[in-house]
Amino acid sequence: MKKILHNITKIIVGFLLGLSLFILISGTVAIREGNVPSVFGYSYSIVVTPSMEPTIKTGDLIITKKVEIDEIEIGDVILFKASEGEIAGKHIVHRVIGIIDGKYQTQGDNNPIPDEQLVSYDMVVGEYVFKLPFKNVGLLIIENKSIIFIILIGIFAFMMIMQIYNIYRTLNDEKIKKTQEQFDAEKEALRKQLTEEIKKELFEEQKKGQEKNDNNKDVK
Repeated sequence: MKKILHNITKIIVGFLLGLSLFILISGTVAIREGNVPSVFGYSYSIVVTPSMEPTIKTGDLIITKKVEIDEIEIGDVILFKASEGEIAGKHIVHRVIGIIDGKYQTQGDNNPIPDEQLVSYDMVVGEYVFKLPFKNVGLLIIENKSIIFIILIGIFAFMMIMQIYNIYRTLNDEKIKKTQEQFDAEKEALRKQLTEEIKKELFEEQKKGQEKNDNNKDVK
């Protein structure tokens, strides 16, 4: 048992080291190209304006997930890369307030008017999933860029653990269901067996009683 646990630990540590290297390389390349670092469809972004307050505040680090075009609905918060105007090339996180000709009309919760540019699907980086529950963690990262990837590794390691837990829970639920079905089948088989034995016993008792009555009649 100890050997198995030791091997599992080695595998997990090796995977985390490989994941760390992958995040470091892909993150560096993405930042150089002006893109958002992404790992396994998840991306992070630091909010630097108050346009989405109070939902998302300045300095928050948010996690977004790449989604299919038909998964984005009115009311969703998305991260996209603007391509027009003064904000061209910048990443914006705003809420979808409408869909016009297959494009998304967006607006910050704290902004009085919608954004000028409609957002096409190819501009979308991902849908907002959650933000780190630590105040101003994004600003801390901006001031100390060396800790970006350490935090990212922690985030994605947590996500990996949650995925493993969900898989384990699913398998465990299936095992419990299978065990329950087997138990129900055995219980039903036992019930039928007991029913047959009881019927047999009643039949034997009835038969004996009939024979006794017949013998009494013969004696008389």
